[in-house]
Amino acid sequence: MAHPTENTTGSARASAGNRLDPWYASYADRSLGMRASEVRSLFAVANRPEVVSLAGGMPNIEGLPLDFLAEMTARLLRDRGPKLLQYGGGQGEEEIRTQIVEVMRYDGIHAHPDDVIVTTGSQQALDLMTEIFINPGDVIIAESPSYVGALGVFRAYQAEVIHTPMDNDGLIPAALEETLQRAEALGKQVKFLYTVPNFHNPAGVTMSLERRPQVVEICRRHGVIVLEDNPYGLLGFDSEPLPALQTFDPDAVVYLGSFSKIFAPGYRVGWALAPHAVTQRMVLAAESAILSPNMMGQLSIAEYLKSYDWFQQVKEYRSMYRERRDAMMESLAEYLPSSTWTVPDGGFYTWVTLPDGLDAHAMLPRAVTHRVAYVSGTAFYANGEGRDYMRLSFCYPTPENIREGVRRLGTVIEAEKELVNMFGVQHRTPPGSTVEYPSTETI
Repeated sequence: MAHPTENTTGSARASAGNRLDPWYASYADRSLGMRASEVRSLFAVANRPEVVSLAGGMPNIEGLPLDFLAEMTARLLRDRGPKLLQYGGGQGEEEIRTQIVEVMRYDGIHAHPDDVIVTTGSQQALDLMTEIFINPGDVIIAESPSYVGALGVFRAYQAEVIHTPMDNDGLIPAALEETLQRAEALGKQVKFLYTVPNFHNPAGVTMSLERRPQVVEICRRHGVIVLEDNPYGLLGFDSEPLPALQTFDPDAVVYLGSFSKIFAPGYRVGWALAPHAVTQRMVLAAESAILSPNMMGQLSIAEYLKSYDWFQQVKEYRSMYRERRDAMMESLAEYLPSSTWTVPDGGFYTWVTLPDGLDAHAMLPRAVTHRVAYVSGTAFYANGEGRDYMRLSFCYPTPENIREGVRRLGTVIEAEKELVNMFGVQHRTPPGSTVEYPSTETI
């Protein structure tokens, strides 16, 4: 027989729930701020074959040496199966960490494997950094706009995100200084700066060489660590990578890297390079969450780096993405003459500014109805801004599909402009509202 106190408690808990989720009142406060990424929410619609998706950031992996990888994997299983299929250390295998150190040399970084932690993509590294540094209410400075996946992590840990401006040369040092000073004047605890310096997601710009040491110095002076996220650094179209921010002060920068964009995302292997004490705290946090990173992924990538001309593969990716970038730029010039956009020197994205009065968030369902998808700029701001921007991705569609997708988008934008000119109002949805995507029947 249940105790009366247990019945009362159970009844109170149930009554505090709702019809969709009776456990709603039991969740931790930090879980209540979680919401679906606008990018992920698009996948079900954008992946339909009739829709040209300029939304997702999926790398095009068709050029991978699949026969080589199949033979390599079979050989690894035959020769090292017991190790491949077993638990490993929480920091990651020394074999892959040593290889990662060599990969980072292309960014000018000279590091030791002991200061590298292998993670489940760089997304987990973002999570670990936020977990060990952020208390609820602490401040993270992030570029304006900023990577949607990072904003989701910061929100989950109840951080306050304050955006700082960028231009075509990346984060603006003087504006960063002002942002930090304002936060400090308000008594806020700023913990780190989050930046994507190379081929920015979503803005497509690159931080200039001149600004890099300035940004690091400003943060060091204010006692703020720099979180440098660099998944695209080797994918420059016409030049070699600029020195990483980490090279200007290894004790003040945590550097994140990933094999998702330069190899294949399915292995889910990324890494962080941090000051030694920070690395050890990240390892403790990682062990609590996942015990150890994926052994199959780690040792497969280590073998690939060791036995294949991986950098030649990266060069082939560069050529392919350059061709697609050019197709995007040419199509934008032809079909979106009333908009403006960034011209990326590498990576996957361009950032489009819409004509006055247009709302990318409100326009998205109508675009999908016209069989083209993009990501509204609102996904890349913590404060609800960005409605006059959109991110377009050129990494996955073929040049022909890029051209057709931009043509369709141009048709939608022209129709939206006519509505604005006719009614003289902006067709906006309230901040925080959810975009309703058309059903399959209306596509």
